[in-house]
Amino acid sequence: MAAFIKKKLDDISEKRATGQIEAAWDELTTELASLNGKVIPSEIQARYYYYAARWAQEDDKPAEQYQRYYEIAKRLNSELDDRTYRTFGFKAKKQFDEAIAVLSPLDSEAIAVNLLCCLLDSGRFSEVDGFIDKLQTPVTDEIRRFHALCCLATKNANKAWQIFEPALAENVDHILFQLTAAYITFWQAVASEFHIEGVFIASIFLSPTRSRLIVNENSKCAWPCVIWNKP
Repeated sequence: MAAFIKKKLDDISEKRATGQIEAAWDELTTELASLNGKVIPSEIQARYYYYAARWAQEDDKPAEQYQRYYEIAKRLNSELDDRTYRTFGFKAKKQFDEAIAVLSPLDSEAIAVNLLCCLLDSGRFSEVDGFIDKLQTPVTDEIRRFHALCCLATKNANKAWQIFEPALAENVDHILFQLTAAYITFWQAVASEFHIEGVFIASIFLSPTRSRLIVNENSKCAWPCVIWNKP
């Protein structure tokens, strides 16, 4: 029973990762309601509530909602690794150095990817290779994806592609991997002088007077093209 319920949460998380946000939420809330009365380890129950807390944070749900989920999770498992939850609070206050410090050591995929997201959000993406060298967990496809995006932010689209291509081959049907590939290949095709450091999205149109590429500097945030769904 416990193994089945644990796998169920992984399946729900994967559904969210493919872009089925509302469907994943519906399934998660249904599973949370069904946990009452089931004889399963408190650590697994805590994981469900922690996922709910993290998703509520990322989806801009009311603070009281994710705080309630988090408190239940911690009550069920006081040893729960809550670094990603605490990191969210620092990021919301633009305290990126503190957020990055909380995520040490980089001993899981979730922790590593949250760290890479902090590098993107804080403008410290040029430091990515140093943090990759500190990984204490295997390099997964998702870690490769975010590593590549950090390289893309430094205007090194070719390096980004070299890092990302092996991961893309294993995730050809994954929408986020396809979208990341589109961003990288776009910047590979554009002259480097048009690529502003930190920019992911370009607004392209023809000027009334001459053809030119217009880069929207307001799009320096990585989040329009990269959604991280594992707490």
